[in-house]
Amino acid sequence: MKVFNALRLALLCTVSCFALGVQAGTVEFTPADTDITVSPGSTVTMDIVGSAFSGNLDGGDWGATWDASVLSFVSLTVDAVWDSVFSDETNVGTGHLDFVFLGFTPAAGLPSPFGVATLEFTAAGSGNTTVALDNGLGSGWPLTGGGNEPSVTYGTSDVDIGVVPVPAAVWLFGSALGLLGFVRRRMLNVSRSACTLARWNSHSWMKPTLPPAFWTGNF
Repeated sequence: MKVFNALRLALLCTVSCFALGVQAGTVEFTPADTDITVSPGSTVTMDIVGSAFSGNLDGGDWGATWDASVLSFVSLTVDAVWDSVFSDETNVGTGHLDFVFLGFTPAAGLPSPFGVATLEFTAAGSGNTTVALDNGLGSGWPLTGGGNEPSVTYGTSDVDIGVVPVPAAVWLFGSALGLLGFVRRRMLNVSRSACTLARWNSHSWMKPTLPPAFWTGNF
């Protein structure tokens, strides 16, 4: 019985130690899971950070996708902490940043949290898109001392682009201008009619040829 309990305790310890040793690194936008709402033509800037890695890093590999009809890619700026960068921006026009290789050469490796990069877009048109980070070519995030981070979670961010609503006060102002224009036109018509009546009235010889309603103003 004692032997069985000892074996069970050892097994539980092994499983617990293994579970504690396995961490999921995270590469995501900051602030995380943010909904961004902008108007067409605006600049959209998105910062990417890494955190919760199980050890120091020698580098990393990641990519990103989005809807190119909603967001137009402008630039990729890698955080200054990385001392080597190699990226493939061939397909950014169709919404794919295929991969970004990052390198960190100091022997101690890079601890987390750390900055990854900044993506800049222009809001190309109305609509919604999810900008999703991924593992690029799948080379992983190499740990200092050998091996890759066993598990990495990649974040997303939603971007909504639409026409900025016109404030109600603007509509009221426009309605007021329209009403003033109508009143002005009405007053001008009345004034012109009065002038016409006065001119015709001065020519008394034409009165017999005009209908009585004209002289009373009921026309």
